[in-house]
Amino acid sequence: MIITGVTKRKGRRCAVFVDSEELGEFDRDIIALYEVEPGRCCDEEWIAALQRSEEQRSARERALRLLAYRDHSKRELIDKLSRTVSSEVARETAARMEELGFLDDVRYAQKLARQQLLQKYRGRRRAVYELCCKGIEPAVAEAAVSSVEVDSVSQIYQLLLKRYPAAAYDVKQQRKAAAAMERRGYVYGDFRRALSRLLEETEETEEDE
Repeated sequence: MIITGVTKRKGRRCAVFVDSEELGEFDRDIIALYEVEPGRCCDEEWIAALQRSEEQRSARERALRLLAYRDHSKRELIDKLSRTVSSEVARETAARMEELGFLDDVRYAQKLARQQLLQKYRGRRRAVYELCCKGIEPAVAEAAVSSVEVDSVSQIYQLLLKRYPAAAYDVKQQRKAAAAMERRGYVYGDFRRALSRLLEETEETEEDE
């Protein structure tokens, strides 16, 4: 087999032709590294190495773009990279990002745990579930959620004031609020304590009036 042409394409891309048929597009750095030029003889092994190098380069660039946009779990990154490169290259690239410190599931899990518990007012069970959905291993998710100090009763109380104030005197609203807090991942005992606080403060307000 012979390289019969190298044609410049958009940006840094060049199309490579083998025996007058297009092999694919490659970055100029890969072209230079493999000394790709018309008239060069090549075999299937050399072509496979050329294609793999291009695939690895493409995966690294995409991984860096994705991680610059936002943090990812290792599983998330592998899944996204696998859409355009082989699963093997995706795993290799994710491992390399991990080595370089751009990818850290523990760090990412801790960040997500704080968001879930302190910003989104979700209970610990729901927070663990959300972290696992992001590709965090269950044990890592549990540890991250457990490391965050949060007053669940106070959070539920604030949610009741904001969304279910009628629960102070309406049994149907109490049941509705209980179901909502369960979906958020709060335990029923914490809900009962928050509701009791709401009932007590409502009674005190009414007495003062």
